[in-house]
Amino acid sequence: MENEYNTILLPIITAVMLCYNRPVTLDEIADGVIALLSSQQEKITTMTSHNLECTSDSSYAKIAPAQRKRK
Repeated sequence: MENEYNTILLPIITAVMLCYNRPVTLDEIADGVIALLSSQQEKITTMTSHNLECTSDSSYAKIAPAQRKRK
C-alpha cells in the first residue's frame, strides 16, 4: 500500500517543486502539496454538489442516439 501511495504523491510533489523554480524547503513542499490537494478537493465537492442539484431533472438520464453523417 505504501508503494502505491508514493507512486501517487511523487508527481504531485514534483509539480510543487517545479512550480517554485528554486530550491525549496520541506515545509514549502508540504504546504504546496496540501494547498494543491485542498484546491482539488474543493473543486470535486463543488462539482458533486452542483451535479446533485442538476440531476433533479428527469431528462438527464435520456440517451440520444448519435447522428451520423450521410454519404
